Amino acid sequence: MIRRNNPYKRYDRVSSELRKIVSEIIEMRVKDIKLRGVVVTDLVLSKDLRYAKVFVSSINQDVNKKTVLKSLDNAKGYIKNIVSDKIRLRYMPEFTFLYDDSANYGFKIDNLLKEIKSDSNDREDR
Repeated sequence: MIRRNNPYKRYDRVSSELRKIVSEIIEMRVKDIKLRGVVVTDLVLSKDLRYAKVFVSSINQDVNKKTVLKSLDNAKGYIKNIVSDKIRLRYMPEFTFLYDDSANYGFKIDNLLKEIKSDSNDREDR
C-alpha cells in the first residue's frame, strides 16, 4: 500500500466543517438576543479531535465581550447537540469560546489610516 503524503489532514477537514456548522448554529438557531451579530472567525481543533477553540467576534462594536462569552457558554450544550446531529464523530469535541479582537483591531487601524489620509489632504489644500 502506497501512503500519500497529504498535507490536508483529517483534523483540518473536520475543523473546517465544524466551523461552518457552529457558525450556522450561532447565526440561525440560537435565539439569544445578545448573540446577534456574533460571527465565528476561526475554529482550532486539537489533533485528537476532542477539543475545539471557537474564536468569535461581533459586528456590533459596542457589545460587551464577557456578555457574549457567557451567552455562548450557556448555549454550549445546545450547540454541541445540534453539531452532533449534523456531523458524525467518535468523540464530539468540547467547545471553548474565545473572543477574537482582531476585527476591532482592524477597525482601529482603518480609522487611523483614514485620519492620516484626511490630515494629508487638509495639508495639501493649504
